[in-house]
Amino acid sequence: MAVVEPNYTASHHVEVLLAVGSSIIVVDADSVQDQQLTNGPFATMSVCPNGKFIACFCRSGNVWVASIDFSRNLSDFTTKSQLPPSQLVWCGLDSVVLYWPSLLLMVGPYGDWVKYNYDEPLALIPDIDSIRVVSNSKTDILQRVPDCIVDVFKIGSIAPSAMLYDAMELYQKEDAKSDENMRCIKKEGKLVDAVKFCIEAASHEFSPELQSRLLRAASYGKCFLDDFNSDSFVETAKVLRVLNAVRSGDVGMPITFKQYEGLSFSILVNRLVLRKQHLLAIKLSKYMGVRYDKVVVHWGCQKVKSNSGQSDEVVRDMIISRVSQCSGVSYAQIAATAFQAGREKLAKMILDEEPRASDQIPLLIDMKDESAALAKALACGDTNLVFLTIMHVLDTQTAKGNRAKLFDLLAEHPGALDLFILFSRGRIHRDDIYFDLTFELRQHAESGNTRLLQALRTSDMTSKQLSLVECLKDFKKVKDSENGKIVEEEMKLLTLQKEFDDDSGPRVPSCVGQPLSVTIMEAYRTNDIKKVRSRAHCRLLLC
Repeated sequence: MAVVEPNYTASHHVEVLLAVGSSIIVVDADSVQDQQLTNGPFATMSVCPNGKFIACFCRSGNVWVASIDFSRNLSDFTTKSQLPPSQLVWCGLDSVVLYWPSLLLMVGPYGDWVKYNYDEPLALIPDIDSIRVVSNSKTDILQRVPDCIVDVFKIGSIAPSAMLYDAMELYQKEDAKSDENMRCIKKEGKLVDAVKFCIEAASHEFSPELQSRLLRAASYGKCFLDDFNSDSFVETAKVLRVLNAVRSGDVGMPITFKQYEGLSFSILVNRLVLRKQHLLAIKLSKYMGVRYDKVVVHWGCQKVKSNSGQSDEVVRDMIISRVSQCSGVSYAQIAATAFQAGREKLAKMILDEEPRASDQIPLLIDMKDESAALAKALACGDTNLVFLTIMHVLDTQTAKGNRAKLFDLLAEHPGALDLFILFSRGRIHRDDIYFDLTFELRQHAESGNTRLLQALRTSDMTSKQLSLVECLKDFKKVKDSENGKIVEEEMKLLTLQKEFDDDSGPRVPSCVGQPLSVTIMEAYRTNDIKKVRSRAHCRLLLC
């Protein structure tokens, strides 16, 4: 069985290839198609990474390669072995590798083959342009030699890149034949291609010496071109320096140039960081002109984890002495690592070096040091950070059914208290936190004024009366007789208006909640002024 991914199929659905009898059946979500093949039965199958070809090992011992729709036969190689291989994988896009115990066979696109003997079990891992042969003792990379390298180094090659390479060699030997080769290449108009192929060949080489020779040949050819764009030459040289550094035995990352292009430099740096190769990652980032603050942060986190036996002061000084040399590094991430490791004191010491309050405050909240978080938020003047801290404490304490900690915290920070009072005024219709706050802080005058505004704004008679009653209590607590008298008169007016409406029947609009002058005007308009004057407490108001 083999699976073809939907982005490689004409139907854009997953297709499954099943070897049944001597043929192959293609199954998708809508149909089943028999390909009517006769060269089976097939022991194993493998789909090319680009989804265009399929390689099958027949029971007869042949390796058969065809297009994915089985319309073309590309090759048919005889292995002389009817024993199915343990693995059949593609090596790049143009060769297949078969593995039997102790034997590895690689078959090229034109029937060429090469075999390798192994004395230990293997596992074949396909990559973008090669395979990794993993055993108990080592890892090998197996790759078909790229055509550009064959053109340069094949014996008797007359390709333009080979002639340019020979011309460079002759020039270094001060041989006049160098000029003859260059004239021949320029006459054919293939000097640009020769330079490009030498650059490409250098990118595929693992030997620094051969890389240098090929790049020198390309540089020599560029001297005879007036308008050649050297960007590819410079980029290839830079990337090869990076690859040679990570391919060294101390690092052990033998990736190819094409694999590097598929990964990108940032992912390569991430892999170095995970291998704890921080110094090399920083040097390569500097060389490529890329920010390396994340590398420094990871190094700091590792230092926190690996120095558990040292004092907090020693670890802090060690980290700050290195991290301070790199601009833009987030100390908060290192402090978070220290906090997670149970070193809260070290976390706070490192967090004090963080210049951005927006990174400090969330961690202080996680550390349950809301007072310090609120102080830093007020110091930086960011109201969003102030409310972030307050809302966290509010939600936490509300869930516990106790808001005393919030009120104590606000009492310590008057600036935060003023902001919270402004905020809570807008949500008094949702809960009584504002009145709890004013009661706890004994700000009864503030509470009374707010309840009075609440009573005046609501249209519900019951809510209005309850708010005025509570308002009157608040004013009495602060002995504010003037405002208390106003509230009492407002309560009497409400009673008058309600009785006036009740005596006169349904009225639109209602007088309840309207000013006294409106009530008098409505009474005169409806000839009910005598009813109003007949009530003793109403006469007092009307006077």
